[in-house]
Amino acid sequence: MSISGVTMAFTRGWTFSFVLLGIFPIIILATTLMGKVMQAGFVENMIAYSQSAGYAEQALNSIRVVAAFGQESKEIKNYEKYLGIAQKAGIKSHCKIAFVIGFFFFAMFASYAYAFYLGSIWVEKQFYNSTFDRPYHSGDIISCFFGILFGMFSLGMAAPNIKAVTEGRIAAKMAFDIIDRVPSI
Repeated sequence: MSISGVTMAFTRGWTFSFVLLGIFPIIILATTLMGKVMQAGFVENMIAYSQSAGYAEQALNSIRVVAAFGQESKEIKNYEKYLGIAQKAGIKSHCKIAFVIGFFFFAMFASYAYAFYLGSIWVEKQFYNSTFDRPYHSGDIISCFFGILFGMFSLGMAAPNIKAVTEGRIAAKMAFDIIDRVPSI
């Protein structure tokens, strides 16, 4: 899809397609930043929730001792403390993700504005389209823009798969750390 989109754009107007390629490093930066922030947020949330889950497991394993000494309310407060830490980590990571998604959409809409503004100038000033031996038309501008857009974003469609593989690697590392742990007893 990427190759066909870029090929279609360059066959409709190679000069305007080169102009459009100049805006995509910003979109690629925004996409990369979004992936990194989402990955970091996932790791933060996983660590925070694993602490609270570990504490709850410890309290449930020693439930007889907790009940015998009447420490249920203390254990509930401690568990809520760890859940509060997890909640703060979740809010912090979601705020970062929201900011990065906002930046991504800003870059996306700015690329639309850039392409259509320059395209209108190229049509109005009748820039020469050597592919068709005539000036650029609005159809050429739109074809070039969407060809480049779909071509570049088809590369970005691999990001969810890369994210899933990264999450799996993180979970596997945590599991292997537990397996490889040497007990102190």
